[in-house]
Amino acid sequence: NTFTYKNFDLNIFINGSVGNKVGNYVKMKLTHMNSPWSNQLTDINDRTRLQPINGNYSDYWYTDITNVTTTGVRGLPRASINDPNDNDVWSSRYIEDGSYVRLKTLTLGYTFDKKLIQKIGLSNLRLSFTITNLFTITGYDGYDPEIGASTASNNVFGLDNGRYPSPTSYTLNLNVSF
Repeated sequence: NTFTYKNFDLNIFINGSVGNKVGNYVKMKLTHMNSPWSNQLTDINDRTRLQPINGNYSDYWYTDITNVTTTGVRGLPRASINDPNDNDVWSSRYIEDGSYVRLKTLTLGYTFDKKLIQKIGLSNLRLSFTITNLFTITGYDGYDPEIGASTASNNVFGLDNGRYPSPTSYTLNLNVSF
């Protein structure tokens, strides 16, 4: 959309997507809890935890199956270094709604009056300011719902495996014609 008023112009480009699903591979790797040496997302704070029924946390309390219960069951498995249940296997909990609306480009420009600039030997003078990727509205947990092709293979789409998000950039433009 382009709007003009006298010598000013405003160009707005909005894009988006509705209904697409994204496989959040980054989330899968950062919530698996099978290594004490890897970083994890704060999502794991809601993981399933074991606790003794009698409240006694003595050594090896968890080996007595009659004294163990779970708490915090919210869809994430318990942490386990050995991971005997293969908790980080790909599943539907990593498929997310990738719908979004993004203000892709916003340009505000001013074209100087021709009568004024002809006095200094110019035929056209335009000054503009452009912002790209100003904001994105989405419910997606990953870096950027506009993931495009996979970084691992050009044949894989819909998989977010850590593609760098679209950066916000600011540009000042000066267009001069003699």
